[in-house]
Amino acid sequence: MKTTDLKTRLNKRLELTGKFAGIIPQMISTIDQLNLKWQYEKHPAPEYFDKLEKTAIITSAGASNRIENIILTDDEVAVLFAGLNVKNHTTRDELEVAGYLDLLNQIFENYKNIKFSLNTILGFHSQMYKYSKYDENHRGKLKMIHNKIVAKDADGNGIAILHNPTEPYLVAIEINELLRWTNESLQSKNYHQLLVIANFVIEFLAIHPFLDGNGRMSRILTVFLLLKEGYEFAKYSSHEKIIEETKAGYYLALRKGQAKWKTQNEDIQIWLEYFLGIVEKQGLHALALARKVEINKVLSEKQNLIYKALQRNQLLSRREIVKITQINVETVKQAVNKLVKLNLIERIGEGRATRYRILNA
Repeated sequence: MKTTDLKTRLNKRLELTGKFAGIIPQMISTIDQLNLKWQYEKHPAPEYFDKLEKTAIITSAGASNRIENIILTDDEVAVLFAGLNVKNHTTRDELEVAGYLDLLNQIFENYKNIKFSLNTILGFHSQMYKYSKYDENHRGKLKMIHNKIVAKDADGNGIAILHNPTEPYLVAIEINELLRWTNESLQSKNYHQLLVIANFVIEFLAIHPFLDGNGRMSRILTVFLLLKEGYEFAKYSSHEKIIEETKAGYYLALRKGQAKWKTQNEDIQIWLEYFLGIVEKQGLHALALARKVEINKVLSEKQNLIYKALQRNQLLSRREIVKITQINVETVKQAVNKLVKLNLIERIGEGRATRYRILNA
């Protein structure tokens, strides 16, 4: 396939039509607004957010693997993540989940310094399977055997071909061209980064470059790209968990988006709507978590008293706060400035007319 052929296909797929011409830009705007709110709402409470991050890693590893019928509960995944010697865990499911945990943890710590390239993807795949002796022959390697995606009956027998992915001899060419388009598009800003990421993911899954682990890799790469593009809330709210909860819709959107793959009539708009819906839910969840931070761990005793006074009253001046709390005026001045900076309260009016109130969620 020529570079221009792939670029033309990928670009054309992002031309929005019909109802999607209105829906998709609005969803993107909502997500970006959520991301801005997240930056403001993320209070300086390191221990709280460290805990959220660890919870997200555990939840994501469990959910992403359960989507692929590797059934470990979040409690079982948490035991693996607690640092117990992986040699004590011998089942294939445990070893694969352990690799996913390790990979996601390292991505969270180092994503800013990791280049998005084929070597990175191969390294991620190798790391995901690094504990599994059952996957030594194919980990970190592009597929050498054709892997059609088939529907199976209750006994596990194939009954229909759902998708016919790229032949092995073309995989390296197509993946490299896809990566070139993705990196160039993210750098040029010709398309919004969320559209570029969504387009990458569905093409990656259509190519199906690995013998096994393509679904999990696509979700790992989604989170990686969201973080690289400034959507930091992806570290604290599990993308994979939301997909697990909407699994039927996930596969339906993929199948519809891949139905006319490599034809003149490709249409991934249903997939774009689904993908953006997942990211929007992720942002909303992260924002809700940020707002649950325990105020008494963030504020001093007097700041907390002032905050509680404002919770009990709709609108207060500094003088009224002094009267209610019996805290001296200079301390109140410093405290309300801190509360405004933390985005916990907002300032209304100017000069002597200035009043303060709890910032609405």
